[in-house]
Amino acid sequence: SVTIFLTIYFCYGGNFSSVYDKIDSLIENKDYSNALILLENHITANPKDFDNAQKRISKIMQAREDYSNIAQELIDVLNTDPTNDKKQLDIISILESLEKNPNSKTTLFIQHAKSAAQFSYFKSQYDKIMAEGKKLFEQKEYFLAAKKFETGLELYQKEFFEQNYDNDITNTVKNGLKQIAEVL
Repeated sequence: SVTIFLTIYFCYGGNFSSVYDKIDSLIENKDYSNALILLENHITANPKDFDNAQKRISKIMQAREDYSNIAQELIDVLNTDPTNDKKQLDIISILESLEKNPNSKTTLFIQHAKSAAQFSYFKSQYDKIMAEGKKLFEQKEYFLAAKKFETGLELYQKEFFEQNYDNDITNTVKNGLKQIAEVL
């Protein structure tokens, strides 16, 4: 961490404003951990510049407090409304947007909560789509039934492509989805 600070410091010619530009950029990108490391190193090397650093530390601490409040909201929903998967996923999405690199325990908790909520939510959506498609099929509305069944292909699609599978696999899936869309 000292190496990171010194590298940035000397690359910017010892200019505090340039160091703060880098720190401000990290804060703007919600990379609070790395911003704090640079701030710690800057304060250690330049204790007289504590007031300028403190403003940024306060901003980070406020962002982390906001994160903690929303995380508590997720815990409350998990305890008081455990079947409200949509609300859980909405809160998780907010949490994921608030900080670039949360600590490993928080990341693990969010991943587990997201996985459980997605499974339950997508299962519910799948069952609904299949029931509606079956009803249309029984009414001999075959094209509408096929279109309804097709909407189920969107479930887990984003998560699938975020897994960074081998290109052969993702290209096969993309081509299959494209062919289905062309037919319907």
